[in-house]
Amino acid sequence: MFCAILPSGNHKTEGSDFFMNEKNRRKDDKEDQVLSAPNAEGNVWPRQSCPAFTPRIGAVEETCWYCGYADFHLDKPRALDVGVCYYPKKQSKQEETKE
Repeated sequence: MFCAILPSGNHKTEGSDFFMNEKNRRKDDKEDQVLSAPNAEGNVWPRQSCPAFTPRIGAVEETCWYCGYADFHLDKPRALDVGVCYYPKKQSKQEETKE
C-alpha cells in the first residue's frame, strides 16, 4: 500500500502544478519581480531588485538581499526571509561606516 504525505494548507492537489519544483514556482511569484521603484517602508524579498539598488559591502548580485537599504536582520542571530526597505531613510551600518 502506498501512502503519501501531502503539504498542509491551501495547495492544489491535481495536475502537474502540484508537483512543480521550487524554482519553477518562484518564477510566477512576486518574490522575483523587478520593482519599478523602491518599496519604501514595505516588504522586500531577497531576489527582488529596483532602480535604487545600492550595494552593501560584499554584494555579489543586484538584488534586495545585497542592498544597503534593505533590512533582513543580517546583524541578528537569524536573518529574515522577508526584509523591509528603508529607502531613502537609512542604509545598513556597514555602508554608513564605509564613508
